[in-house]
Amino acid sequence: MKIRAILAAAVAVGLSGAAVTAQEDDRFLIEVDEETQALLFADMRGLTKSLDNLMMALAEGDFEQVARIGEIDLGYGHVKLQAMVEAGATDEQITAMRAQMKANREARAAAGNTGPGPGMGALFGIPVGVGQKMPDDFRLMGQAMHGSAEDMANAARAVGEPPTAADYQAVLEGVRGITGTCVACHATFRVR
Repeated sequence: MKIRAILAAAVAVGLSGAAVTAQEDDRFLIEVDEETQALLFADMRGLTKSLDNLMMALAEGDFEQVARIGEIDLGYGHVKLQAMVEAGATDEQITAMRAQMKANREARAAAGNTGPGPGMGALFGIPVGVGQKMPDDFRLMGQAMHGSAEDMANAARAVGEPPTAADYQAVLEGVRGITGTCVACHATFRVR
């Protein structure tokens, strides 16, 4: 899969060098306007909080909550899904929206549309062109992270009662997919 290959390459690049100072920072620079930078950083802080919540739920053995966080707070369309939760949407409405978003992604892929979708611009209510101007590799890493969250949520939903060591291992491998993508992205890109 192309996304996994890009992720593996980014991890290799990120892990190959020694620690660098700010003056030696050779990560790929993405220059955006202040509003976009603020929105991007706010989203990343929200993702970090969601990951922390996921770890707390995992520590408590609450695999239903782990799956829900993976699907709604870290998965594809997380901004829209979180807004639906805040607006009081039912689980059925959220499930239907997730299914629609998945169908839209699959239709775009089936049509050979490999270019950028509406992406962050549409999600944040800023002009679509801003999200589309993000580098492809950056977008692909974001997609890999969201895909890893969806995979982890599926692993959490498959946990038996009582959970086994293999169940925990499968979910933790999914969490590692999420965090590995975060580490690779931060090792590869910087935003200004």
